[in-house]
Amino acid sequence: MKEVTYIVQCPHCLYDEEQILYSGMAEGQDSGVKCPNCEEEYMIIKKRA
Repeated sequence: MKEVTYIVQCPHCLYDEEQILYSGMAEGQDSGVKCPNCEEEYMIIKKRA
């Protein structure tokens, strides 16, 4: 699987960053990566252009 850069955001504190994930992940899906601030799982917002 190809790696793609996504914008991910914490649903709790709204902190967002870029994360390299595998392609084929859907927007709104949990990313499997935890927010460093509050330990909530990031949600995928969109692919980086």
